[in-house]
Amino acid sequence: MEAAQRAIDVGVIESLGQGKRVTKGTIKKEIPWFNDDFGEDFVFEDVVEALTFYKTAFGSFDGLDKDFVVPEPSFGGEFDIDASADAAAAIAKAEKMGEDSDALIAAEIERMELEMQGGLEEKSDNGAKWPEHLAGMKLGGITSRIRDGSLEVKHLPDRKKQLDKIKFDWGNEKRFLDVPFEKTMCAMFGYFLVRGDLFVYEDYVMPGDKPWPLAFAG
Repeated sequence: MEAAQRAIDVGVIESLGQGKRVTKGTIKKEIPWFNDDFGEDFVFEDVVEALTFYKTAFGSFDGLDKDFVVPEPSFGGEFDIDASADAAAAIAKAEKMGEDSDALIAAEIERMELEMQGGLEEKSDNGAKWPEHLAGMKLGGITSRIRDGSLEVKHLPDRKKQLDKIKFDWGNEKRFLDVPFEKTMCAMFGYFLVRGDLFVYEDYVMPGDKPWPLAFAG
């Protein structure tokens, strides 16, 4: 009865009817079984874009160490505050004397635009201007985790194909784990949700039918 109650608790069965016959249930929890922790709000497509940009900018992935982070935005040069103050004073004086200040305003706007030429930039050490929406991505750490299998990229044919297209360096094959620790923990949690225990036989293979998570099939 204890096992039956556990199955009811996790949603595998709904109840025990007359004669203790099982009424099947379903697991209603929505759990992201894949290891897609790319940081912040980034998704795999962002990672592909960032790796493609890196390869274009640097020529290879040789210098991409685990500490590399896509640069944050920064403004071009320093602003000439004194020049802006002088222009403001001249405009105010012209308006006070009833003179036309449009020419002065237009000149100051032009000066400021030239001063800000280049605008918002995100540059790395080699001067590459990174897309603003990729700023802050821990690309080095993500790459390291892709190579050792902690992130599910090489495991999935569609994702692997996208990185093969840009000739991604997969690193040392001997260090790649087909089933890393994170994946094992997810599989154990899935098993617990369905079976209500962790008494897993050595030769047990995760099934692919419901209510088992499809991500662990095989």
